[in-house]
Parts: sequence; C-alpha cells; structure tokens
Amino acid sequence: VDPAYRCFLGDGSNVTVSGDLVAMREQLEAIEPGSFPRYLAYLKEATHNYESGFASRPFASKDNSWGDYLAPENLALLKVFDPTNLIKSHAARLAEFFTDPRLIELFSFQDLYVGLSPSEAPA
Repeated sequence: VDPAYRCFLGDGSNVTVSGDLVAMREQLEAIEPGSFPRYLAYLKEATHNYESGFASRPFASKDNSWGDYLAPENLALLKVFDPTNLIKSHAARLAEFFTDPRLIELFSFQDLYVGLSPSEAPA
C-alpha cells in the first residue's frame, strides 16, 4: 500500500509516508533542509537492525534482564550492532539523524504501538 500513511504532527503540519523516495525527499527537505540523506542512512541502519537482530532473544521481548543481553550467544551481536543503542533511547538516536523535532516525532511514534514512549524505547 503506497502511500503507507499520513502523519499529522504536533504543529498541524503533516507528512505522507511513502516508498516514493522523490516524494519523501520533497517533504523531508521542506521540514529540515539536508535531512533526506540522513533519512536514507536511518533507513539503512533500521533495515540492518531488523534483519540482523530481531530474531535474537534480547530483541524479542522488552522484558529482559542484563543476563539476556550478556548471554554468550548474544555477545556476537555486538560485532554487528552499536552497543550504545542498548542504553540510548530511540528519540535520542533519532536526534543523531535529525534536528527538527517534527522529524523525530514522525519517526518515533511507532514506539507507542508497543506501549513505550520514544524517550524510553531502546534505540
């Protein structure tokens, strides 16, 4: 389905999230000039994280102990992930890609689907 959805932001503006990269470039650049290449970098990182990590135990549940993260079979994941993302919030990680709070809002609202606020959801 394309476009995927329209997100109405806190300031009353909206973004239609789409797989159409030309449309996304136009919308993102109108909000924050220079943001489109960072959006592509964010998508690349998110794809890598999804494909490499979500099948592993630490990322399969939000109810983990440090022992889950430090289990020998999971230590190998540190070679393919930035371990600071385990202690950094999703909102904080997004702030490394975007400076405009509307873009951080846009790309973090999915955290709410799993019952977490973007300031508490792990990066």
